[in-house]
Amino acid sequence: MIRQEPVPELDPSFNVIAPILIVSIFLIALIMIRRGNLSKNKANLLSIISFLGVGLILGGRPNPVNAFNQFFVNLIPTTPLSLRLFLSALGVFSLMLVSVIFFSRIFCGYVCPLGSMQELTSKMKFKSNLKEQKRVKCSFDPPEEILRIIRWIYLGILGVTAIVWGFSVSQHLDPFNGFQYMEELALFTVIFLLVIFLMSFFIYRPWCRIFCPFGAISGLVSFSRLKYVRTDECTECGLCEKICPSHAADQDDQKTECYYCNRCVEICPHNAIVYSKKTSTMT
Repeated sequence: MIRQEPVPELDPSFNVIAPILIVSIFLIALIMIRRGNLSKNKANLLSIISFLGVGLILGGRPNPVNAFNQFFVNLIPTTPLSLRLFLSALGVFSLMLVSVIFFSRIFCGYVCPLGSMQELTSKMKFKSNLKEQKRVKCSFDPPEEILRIIRWIYLGILGVTAIVWGFSVSQHLDPFNGFQYMEELALFTVIFLLVIFLMSFFIYRPWCRIFCPFGAISGLVSFSRLKYVRTDECTECGLCEKICPSHAADQDDQKTECYYCNRCVEICPHNAIVYSKKTSTMT
């Protein structure tokens, strides 16, 4: 049976620095979103910190794609190493999913370095102002249904190949590896990371919405009551729905594809969008 190569041993300091940095970014983003003071500059700064810190310094870890791969490749552990990899993958994936279950996709929006890279790049084509957005050319907006179908097909391929053949086809198609400087994967994964970067100029968060296995599963468990909701001040002008690049601002949308880019909050003329529990007084 062909098995995916285990992740290289990490510097012990990683086990201290990584949790502190990741939790700090998450809590800062959560607090600012909750208080409604996440300005465009603050959001950009958080994304830059995530890209540089979690991406370039920590090597894109924790890696949700690798965790998904290792979980299914080692689904039936046969050696102490495979058991360790399975438990490690289960722990990483579980913690990330718990964050989605309780707080929606703030992790994807501001902690994930690949998500941050795409978000920063998207600012070139996906504006917070409708007049500016109308002047943008060469941007693509595929139907969400098509994107979900592709993502689930890709997820199925990863799972089947991992379980049946003991390896994942995404071992060399994991853009997170582009942050890790692994000699045997460096050229290919860096190129793949650059492809995602270039695609982000034209499609909003292409990796998150088309390929990410964690994103697909997150869409199933993103049922937190804490999310962006409209208050009684909402006049149903529709501006938030027009500006949302992932089409998650509709009144009845479950916000499973909301990455808290804050475009809806910025464009609302009545400050009627808040991060809160949905109650009977909110639409």
